[in-house]
Amino acid sequence: MLTPNRREDHRETWAGKKKAIQSLTLKVHAYTFCHTQFIENKDLPQALYEKARRATIDHRVSVPETLSDAFQSHGVSGIFIDPESIIISSSKHLRISPRRGTALHHTHLRDDVFETIATSLAEGVGVSTTARIQGVDKKTVLLVLNRAAAHAAKINHRLLRNLVVSECQLDEMWSFIGKKEKNLDFIEKLGGVLGDAWIWIAFDAVNKVFLATVVGKRTEAYAVALLEKVKRVTSSMPSLFSSDQLNQYTSALLQVYGKKALPARKPGPGRPPKPRLVPP
Repeated sequence: MLTPNRREDHRETWAGKKKAIQSLTLKVHAYTFCHTQFIENKDLPQALYEKARRATIDHRVSVPETLSDAFQSHGVSGIFIDPESIIISSSKHLRISPRRGTALHHTHLRDDVFETIATSLAEGVGVSTTARIQGVDKKTVLLVLNRAAAHAAKINHRLLRNLVVSECQLDEMWSFIGKKEKNLDFIEKLGGVLGDAWIWIAFDAVNKVFLATVVGKRTEAYAVALLEKVKRVTSSMPSLFSSDQLNQYTSALLQVYGKKALPARKPGPGRPPKPRLVPP
């Protein structure tokens, strides 16, 4: 059995041992007990093991019942399990949460609550209405919306690759950010953020898959951004594009999928013609 060592060096290191034992987790494989004979009572790993065994007996450390029985049956007569093979650090930096890598990481919400809020938002229920139904704060709903949207974007970026699309439908859905365009003052209009916003949508009509979405004004730049996303997730140019005949799509399709061609030069003096974009 362990007996206190009266030497001065033992007194100086005892505080460190006492502090170290509080941050240890015990791990034992019942079928691979490695026994060693007790040699010196000043051996730090063996002393730590003995204190951990006593803590288990006193129910101060939560361990499975099978491991608790193993601890209580060893170490009493000077022969016990090798402490170096069973004592590991329980630092919080080494513990990996099962939520890591998911939308629920650092949300402090139950899985069912997070899922219900996200489902309500996906079905078109408003933020304020969802908050009242679920009995949570509006900021909590916005947090779920942000986390779920970011995680869905990561999944789409990983899964939507090299798609074969035969028909791509292009459409826009009107909405607004903050307030409607007619209610903006002069300064807010100059900012270009608030007011009317359009959700540009590219949809695979055959496989029923949303290929890309862009939120912005109804200008050619956002039409080009939408088609560039479509080009990035498809293996080749879709065979057919259908839209509501918005003028911006014609020039946007040429910019994204068009090929440069050099027109024939007319006879006579003058500068040579510049390359032009033509349909593929």
